[in-house]
Amino acid sequence: MDGKSELVGIGCVGGLVQSVAHWFPWPRLIGQELQPPYTYMVGMSIIIGSFTAWSRRRKTLSWIEATCGLVAITILSGLPVIGAYAIDQILGKYQEKKVWG
Repeated sequence: MDGKSELVGIGCVGGLVQSVAHWFPWPRLIGQELQPPYTYMVGMSIIIGSFTAWSRRRKTLSWIEATCGLVAITILSGLPVIGAYAIDQILGKYQEKKVWG
């Protein structure tokens, strides 16, 4: 498997893990919704873990490849989070309309 395929694969896995973390039932685990800065720490840990997994599989890695890899993983991990917030917003408006409409 070439580096680009691995990069896209690990980025997509990172995005999946970000989605799980977004909808994880934090109140059941810690008694309340997860708040910043802890949400940022969880998200960045996923990005850093994904980048580390990808970079460790590479025999050599220039600083340009490392930078591009980190940016790609950040984007591929972040897009599902943006989508999750959009879904939350849409469902929230739907529930409001259903309850009050």
